[in-house]
Amino acid sequence: MNWRNTLIMLVVAVAAGVFVWKVGPNLTSSEERKEMEGRVFKGFKDDRPKIDRVEVVRPGDTIELVKKSEEHWELSKPISYRADHWTAGDLVGKFEFMDSETVLTDSPEKPLKLEEWGLGEGSDAVVVRLYAGEKKLYEARMGELTPDEEHVYLSREGSKDVYLIKKHVRDDFTKKVDEYRSKKITFFPVPEVNKLVLANEKGARVDLEKAGGIWEMKSPVADRASYDTVKECLEALEGLSAAEFLEKNPKDLGEKGLDPAKLTVSVFTGIDFDEQTVLLGSEAKEGERYCMRRGSPFLLKVKTADAEKIVADADVYRSRDLARVKVDTVRQLVVSRGEEKLVLKKKGLDWAIVEPAEYEADSDAALDALQAVKDAEIKEFLGPEAGFEAAVKVRIEYAEAEHAEEFELAKPAKDDELVLARRKGSESVYKVAASLYEDMTRPVLDFRSRSIMDFKREEAMRIERAGPGEEKIAVLRGSKDEPWAIEGDLEKKPDTSAIDDILWAMYNLSADKLVGEVKAAKLAEYGLAEPMLVVTIGTKGAGEDAGKSRVLKVGRPEGADSYYGIVGDGLMVAKLSGGLIDTLKRPLVKTEDKTPEKPEEPAEPGGPAEPEGPAAEDVGAGEPGPGDDQKKRDEGGEAGEKEDEPGI
Repeated sequence: MNWRNTLIMLVVAVAAGVFVWKVGPNLTSSEERKEMEGRVFKGFKDDRPKIDRVEVVRPGDTIELVKKSEEHWELSKPISYRADHWTAGDLVGKFEFMDSETVLTDSPEKPLKLEEWGLGEGSDAVVVRLYAGEKKLYEARMGELTPDEEHVYLSREGSKDVYLIKKHVRDDFTKKVDEYRSKKITFFPVPEVNKLVLANEKGARVDLEKAGGIWEMKSPVADRASYDTVKECLEALEGLSAAEFLEKNPKDLGEKGLDPAKLTVSVFTGIDFDEQTVLLGSEAKEGERYCMRRGSPFLLKVKTADAEKIVADADVYRSRDLARVKVDTVRQLVVSRGEEKLVLKKKGLDWAIVEPAEYEADSDAALDALQAVKDAEIKEFLGPEAGFEAAVKVRIEYAEAEHAEEFELAKPAKDDELVLARRKGSESVYKVAASLYEDMTRPVLDFRSRSIMDFKREEAMRIERAGPGEEKIAVLRGSKDEPWAIEGDLEKKPDTSAIDDILWAMYNLSADKLVGEVKAAKLAEYGLAEPMLVVTIGTKGAGEDAGKSRVLKVGRPEGADSYYGIVGDGLMVAKLSGGLIDTLKRPLVKTEDKTPEKPEEPAEPGGPAEPEGPAAEDVGAGEPGPGDDQKKRDEGGEAGEKEDEPGI
């Protein structure tokens, strides 16, 4: 192949590409062309978006449908009513996909007489006209049934041919008027509603308004509304549909419970507060109620089960949440109890007490308090006349852009299960579970961190234990990589398993409960003036922790399974678990196995010879025996888990 041929082929390929790019979108595939061969209106696809009016002239009446938007069609003849947009759109679609199985062609030799097929002027043909504004784009006439009664004859404007189409196509244009009417009563997107008003025949009225995505009740009392309950009401109203269309301009509205209406519901949408109002009346028959839409003269029936979801009861729409709490975004909790104030502030991922003094807080306790507020449910609504004297004030603060939640609690009487509560700025008084008062009046001590000792296990270099009537004993090592040894007696072997367990128990020690700070003179009451056990951990550390010792003093027992304890020279008494004390009292010196040797029994004559191998006592001298791993697990955890810690 020479360069001229190559150049020519390249030019042809480029030209073909340009053709496909410019003309391709307007080309139809062979399948599409084959499919369109039987279509009556072959160019309709391009005109369909322009169609905004459908006129159907039928024997006895005329149907006219006008398009307002893709999802809004109006029935303008023979009545003015909202049309079902699916049904209206389907009529237009019939023209696009109308197929003819047989075409009777008009010719000079054998001209077709439309009257023979029920298509002439003055016949009972159904005439369908499609418009774009005032311009008529298409007209078709549907005449008599074919002998097989499965097809009808059709003619179209601009052609003298006669087509045979499926009978069901004409049936869609000859339905009863009511079948073109929308069964929906209202038309609004639920998220766009910003006001809801409900009123019953007795004059009770509920006004609800939404601002910033939050629903508030304006009357009969100013209060918070339940977002979920209002949403459910709106969804029920938006989904309300006509079970049956009745007469126009009924005269006996009072008898039907529509003057005054049993229930009047109005929704307002958009910045202009466009209104749609529905009137719900009395029972028409079992399972159905009368209904009308304000501004429409037509009487309807709706399902009672659907209507009952809409009520004009203020308490139904009032929020049962005492406070709106988003636990993850709370930055500060302030609880004022008379002259005492507790302030918990979130710092990073942890919580701290900043009032009445600065302490590290128990984050779980802080979160529990917030969760208690979040879970607080209003059990009963009371009027402003209910007596109320605040004993506790609670304020929950968020980031700068968010609001703060504030409410007050009265002091409950003894054995009361409910306590009075009131939100700040509200006239309403509520009853909530008395447990909330207990949660908000817990002592400050309950919110302090229960962590009383903290160090890195690999930095522990010395452990000393002493107590009345017990010889002081200590183990030490030079670094985390060196073995432990008994201080002052290198002949004795340390029990590394016990040492391991003690370090695991103490490195991040938390009390079961903080008892409180006591005066030094009161330590004896807890057995801490002369502790029964003193454990000292010496660490290597760095900076301020270099050479620092942690001292735990254990006093008298309290109850069946706890002891009083204190750290160092502090005065904060804590309760420690009995299991912890048992671990701290484990022997640091490895005890020798003093099990007497079993005398060897002589083998019976002719019996099997003893297998050769190491004696039982030799097992474990250099390698672990078969039960050692399980023993270590039984004594305080899996050995493999602790071996991951350096120096332990």
